[in-house]
Amino acid sequence: MKHGQTLDARVLDEAADWLVRLHGGGASDADRAACARWRRQSPQHARAWARAEQLQALLGGLPPALAMPALDRKAPAARRAALAKLALLLGTAPAIWAGWRWNDGPHGLNLGADLRTAAGERHEQRLADGSRLTLNTGSAVDLRFDDEQRLLRLRAGEILVQSQPDPSPRARPLRVHTEHGRL
Repeated sequence: MKHGQTLDARVLDEAADWLVRLHGGGASDADRAACARWRRQSPQHARAWARAEQLQALLGGLPPALAMPALDRKAPAARRAALAKLALLLGTAPAIWAGWRWNDGPHGLNLGADLRTAAGERHEQRLADGSRLTLNTGSAVDLRFDDEQRLLRLRAGEILVQSQPDPSPRARPLRVHTEHGRL
Protein backbone atom coordinates (compact mmCIF):
# COMPACT_ATOMS: atom_id res chain seq x y z
CA MET A 1 0.00 0.00 0.00
CA LYS A 2 1.43 3.38 -0.95
CA HIS A 3 1.61 6.15 1.62
CA GLY A 4 -1.52 8.26 1.57
CA GLN A 5 -3.90 5.48 0.44
CA THR A 6 -6.90 5.10 2.68
CA LEU A 7 -8.50 2.00 4.05
CA ASP A 8 -12.22 1.37 4.36
CA ALA A 9 -13.50 2.73 7.69
CA ARG A 10 -15.40 -0.50 8.36
CA VAL A 11 -12.21 -2.55 7.96
CA LEU A 12 -10.31 -0.17 10.25
CA ASP A 13 -13.08 -0.51 12.83
CA GLU A 14 -12.82 -4.30 12.62
CA ALA A 15 -9.04 -4.11 13.06
CA ALA A 16 -9.51 -1.88 16.08
CA ASP A 17 -11.97 -4.35 17.59
CA TRP A 18 -9.51 -7.21 17.06
CA LEU A 19 -6.70 -5.17 18.58
CA VAL A 20 -8.72 -4.42 21.70
CA ARG A 21 -9.92 -8.02 21.99
CA LEU A 22 -6.43 -9.53 21.66
CA HIS A 23 -4.51 -6.99 23.72
CA GLY A 24 -7.15 -6.28 26.35
CA GLY A 25 -6.35 -9.40 28.35
CA GLY A 26 -8.11 -12.73 28.41
CA ALA A 27 -7.85 -13.51 24.67
CA SER A 28 -8.10 -17.23 23.92
CA ASP A 29 -6.29 -19.29 21.31
CA ALA A 30 -9.59 -19.38 19.41
CA ASP A 31 -9.67 -15.54 19.42
CA ARG A 32 -6.12 -15.39 18.05
CA ALA A 33 -6.94 -17.97 15.35
CA ALA A 34 -10.11 -16.06 14.36
CA CYS A 35 -8.11 -12.84 14.05
CA ALA A 36 -5.52 -14.60 11.88
CA ARG A 37 -8.34 -15.87 9.60
CA TRP A 38 -9.78 -12.35 9.40
CA ARG A 39 -6.35 -10.93 8.44
CA ARG A 40 -5.98 -13.52 5.65
CA GLN A 41 -9.42 -12.73 4.17
CA SER A 42 -8.08 -9.78 2.13
CA PRO A 43 -5.00 -7.63 1.62
CA GLN A 44 -6.98 -4.69 3.04
CA HIS A 45 -7.54 -6.61 6.29
CA ALA A 46 -3.81 -7.32 6.52
CA ARG A 47 -2.96 -3.62 5.94
CA ALA A 48 -5.56 -2.51 8.51
CA TRP A 49 -4.09 -4.96 11.05
CA ALA A 50 -0.58 -3.61 10.38
CA ARG A 51 -1.84 -0.08 11.02
CA ALA A 52 -3.61 -1.18 14.20
CA GLU A 53 -0.40 -2.75 15.51
CA GLN A 54 1.54 0.42 14.61
CA LEU A 55 -0.93 2.48 16.60
CA GLN A 56 -0.73 0.13 19.56
CA ALA A 57 3.08 0.43 19.53
CA LEU A 58 2.87 4.23 19.40
CA LEU A 59 0.25 4.48 22.15
CA GLY A 60 2.15 1.97 24.29
CA GLY A 61 4.95 4.54 24.66
CA LEU A 62 2.66 7.40 25.63
CA PRO A 63 1.94 8.22 29.22
CA PRO A 64 -1.30 6.71 30.50
CA ALA A 65 -3.00 10.11 30.71
CA LEU A 66 -2.72 10.46 26.94
CA ALA A 67 -3.08 6.86 25.81
CA MET A 68 -5.93 5.58 28.00
CA PRO A 69 -8.68 7.93 26.75
CA ALA A 70 -8.29 6.31 23.33
CA LEU A 71 -8.16 2.79 24.75
CA ASP A 72 -10.60 3.17 27.65
CA ARG A 73 -11.56 -0.34 28.68
CA LYS A 74 -14.50 0.84 30.82
CA ALA A 75 -16.62 2.16 27.95
CA PRO A 76 -16.73 -0.32 25.04
CA ALA A 77 -18.82 1.92 22.78
CA ALA A 78 -16.56 4.92 23.37
CA ARG A 79 -13.48 2.73 22.91
CA ARG A 80 -14.71 1.39 19.59
CA ALA A 81 -15.61 4.88 18.41
CA ALA A 82 -12.16 6.20 19.33
CA LEU A 83 -10.36 3.27 17.75
CA ALA A 84 -12.51 3.51 14.60
CA LYS A 85 -10.60 6.69 13.90
CA LEU A 86 -7.47 4.58 13.51
CA ALA A 87 -6.44 6.08 10.18
CA LEU A 88 -6.63 9.61 11.54
CA LEU A 89 -4.68 8.69 14.65
CA LEU A 90 -2.01 6.92 12.61
CA GLY A 91 -1.48 10.14 10.73
CA THR A 92 -1.32 12.29 13.86
CA ALA A 93 0.15 9.95 16.49
CA PRO A 94 3.80 10.62 15.56
CA ALA A 95 3.19 14.36 15.80
CA ILE A 96 1.38 13.97 19.13
CA TRP A 97 4.20 11.82 20.49
CA ALA A 98 6.91 14.25 19.36
CA GLY A 99 4.95 17.21 20.72
CA TRP A 100 4.38 15.56 24.07
CA ARG A 101 8.05 14.59 24.41
CA TRP A 102 9.19 18.09 23.44
CA ASN A 103 6.63 19.88 25.61
CA ASP A 104 6.98 17.72 28.73
CA GLY A 105 10.75 17.37 28.86
CA PRO A 106 13.19 19.48 30.84
CA HIS A 107 13.78 21.74 27.81
CA GLY A 108 10.18 21.86 26.61
CA LEU A 109 7.50 24.45 27.22
CA ASN A 110 5.73 22.35 29.87
CA LEU A 111 2.44 23.91 28.84
CA GLY A 112 0.48 21.49 31.01
CA ALA A 113 2.32 22.42 34.21
CA ASP A 114 0.33 24.10 36.98
CA LEU A 115 2.98 26.81 37.33
CA ARG A 116 5.79 27.63 34.91
CA THR A 117 8.23 30.35 34.00
CA ALA A 118 9.74 31.22 30.65
CA ALA A 119 13.46 31.70 30.04
CA GLY A 120 14.59 34.84 31.85
CA GLU A 121 11.47 34.98 34.04
CA ARG A 122 11.14 34.25 37.79
CA HIS A 123 7.88 33.83 39.66
CA GLU A 124 6.86 33.72 43.32
CA GLN A 125 3.59 32.12 44.40
CA ARG A 126 1.89 31.73 47.76
CA LEU A 127 0.34 28.27 47.88
CA ALA A 128 -3.03 27.32 49.39
CA ASP A 129 -1.35 26.04 52.56
CA GLY A 130 0.54 29.31 53.10
CA SER A 131 3.89 28.02 51.82
CA ARG A 132 5.81 30.20 49.41
CA LEU A 133 7.13 28.78 46.13
CA THR A 134 9.68 30.55 43.93
CA LEU A 135 10.24 29.27 40.40
CA ASN A 136 13.58 30.10 38.81
CA THR A 137 13.87 30.87 35.11
CA GLY A 138 12.64 28.15 32.75
CA SER A 139 10.98 26.13 35.51
CA ALA A 140 7.75 24.15 35.71
CA VAL A 141 5.98 22.49 38.63
CA ASP A 142 2.74 20.58 39.23
CA LEU A 143 0.81 21.07 42.49
CA ARG A 144 -1.21 18.18 43.90
CA PHE A 145 -2.76 18.96 47.27
CA ASP A 146 -5.25 16.37 48.50
CA ASP A 147 -6.46 14.88 51.79
CA GLU A 148 -3.27 12.83 52.23
CA GLN A 149 -0.40 15.08 51.14
CA ARG A 150 0.80 18.34 49.67
CA LEU A 151 2.86 17.35 46.61
CA LEU A 152 5.05 19.51 44.39
CA ARG A 153 6.37 17.74 41.28
CA LEU A 154 9.21 19.61 39.61
CA ARG A 155 9.05 19.06 35.85
CA ALA A 156 11.94 21.32 34.87
CA GLY A 157 14.25 23.96 36.29
CA GLU A 158 14.64 24.96 39.91
CA ILE A 159 12.32 25.87 42.77
CA LEU A 160 12.76 27.31 46.24
CA VAL A 161 10.16 26.22 48.80
CA GLN A 162 9.53 28.07 52.06
CA SER A 163 7.16 25.67 53.75
CA GLN A 164 4.54 26.36 56.36
CA PRO A 165 2.87 23.86 58.71
CA ASP A 166 -0.22 22.37 57.14
CA PRO A 167 -3.26 24.34 58.31
CA SER A 168 -5.59 21.37 57.83
CA PRO A 169 -6.44 19.10 60.79
CA ARG A 170 -4.80 16.16 59.00
CA ALA A 171 -1.29 17.73 59.12
CA ARG A 172 -0.47 16.50 55.61
CA PRO A 173 3.21 16.15 54.79
CA LEU A 174 4.76 18.45 52.18
CA ARG A 175 6.55 16.38 49.52
CA VAL A 176 8.72 17.48 46.62
CA HIS A 177 9.42 15.08 43.75
CA THR A 178 12.16 15.78 41.21
CA GLU A 179 14.00 13.66 38.66
CA HIS A 180 16.85 13.47 41.18
CA GLY A 181 14.89 12.31 44.21
CA ARG A 182 12.08 12.89 46.67
CA LEU A 183 11.97 15.01 49.78
